[in-house]
Amino acid sequence: MSRLNKLTKFFFGLAIFTLPLQINLLVFQAEWGRGFINPYTSIYFSITELLLLIAGILFFIHAKRPLKTGHKTFFLLLLGLILIASGSLLLSPYSDPTFHILLFIKLLELMLFYLLIVNKVLRPKDILEILIASMVFQALLAIFQVSFQHSLGLSFLGEPNLSTETAHIARLTLGDLTIIRGYGTFSHPNILGGFLVVSLLCSLLFSPHLKHERKIFILIQFLGLFATFSRSALFAFMVAVIIITIWYLHKIKSKLIPIGLISLFSIELLFLAISRGINIFQDPAFLERLEGYKSAFNMFLAHPFGVGFQHFTLFLDEASSSALMPWDYQPVHNILLLALTEAGILGLILAIAGILLAITKLHKKRKRLLTKERLFKKRILMVIVLALFIISMLDHYLLTLDCGRYLLIIIFAIISVFAKNPRHVLPIKKF
Repeated sequence: MSRLNKLTKFFFGLAIFTLPLQINLLVFQAEWGRGFINPYTSIYFSITELLLLIAGILFFIHAKRPLKTGHKTFFLLLLGLILIASGSLLLSPYSDPTFHILLFIKLLELMLFYLLIVNKVLRPKDILEILIASMVFQALLAIFQVSFQHSLGLSFLGEPNLSTETAHIARLTLGDLTIIRGYGTFSHPNILGGFLVVSLLCSLLFSPHLKHERKIFILIQFLGLFATFSRSALFAFMVAVIIITIWYLHKIKSKLIPIGLISLFSIELLFLAISRGINIFQDPAFLERLEGYKSAFNMFLAHPFGVGFQHFTLFLDEASSSALMPWDYQPVHNILLLALTEAGILGLILAIAGILLAITKLHKKRKRLLTKERLFKKRILMVIVLALFIISMLDHYLLTLDCGRYLLIIIFAIISVFAKNPRHVLPIKKF
């Protein structure tokens, strides 16, 4: 292996590991006249992007063979999504060439990320191992944050300032009891929860190097997921566990394990529901999402061709039926509605097509997956897609934040490689 090849792998691996780290530099802020910084109209350059660009440059320097694009349909769909998002910037009622050029660069970085994966700069197995290692670290941080009820002094890694005095941080409230939720180094516990759902499911495809390594990693991530108190993540993971249990209950030696897991998730979800009050129409999170849905429909009716990729909050005042506080300027918590409002009907169609393509291409592999191992891989990838779909219907970060978009690309690209040739993707060892 050449030195350049080793360096490419090193920097790309670091880019994946640093996805959760909020180490970034504010390079541009769109003018919107509100007197405070809105992260959704700001352009940040992160350590992950720097490492990705280095890996990309090194890859194209030493790449000799024809460039691979993975499964043709997946590549064309991703290309279409990027073109539609880019076109939405040209059609946007908001005019700021600098903002639009920087957003276009962000879209090109997603294509670069996809190409590095499908060209196997790192094998899918190695990518998932790095992601799992990163999330085990994040889970440990979340566990200690909840235990100590304050941040751990890791601001140099992007850890938020967590304390009982910090305003507007995510808390769990039960009567007079207030618990700070686990963040890791993410900007919100729900994002950590979503990443942990994916890494936990990927851990089932992980080939351990040491005895009990996989079990320890899964346990740490379980505890980290509980520490986020994220209802959307917990619900998505519980659905995934139920589906896997239905598929493999007859092969599970101890039936108490899946039953116990489902019971634990049900108890925590019930606990979280009661903590917000029995009446769902008094739940602030539910009301916030409902108001966002109304604003999204109003925005689409006013701008049927879309307001432009990453432009939702710029038009929120116009679409909202009530006065907004600074923390209310968030994208709608549903990526299909977000695609509709930012890129119009065509954006919505392509977003739905991406979800359906991932499921149908995996499902059609049934005749070719001749071994139990390949069938297991296919099923785990399918429940990962389902879990991400559930989360995407309840939150927005998979499209609005760099780390969320990269997580989608990781899964999308691995499925693209798997759909093209499932035989050499994700070699795993039995439990």
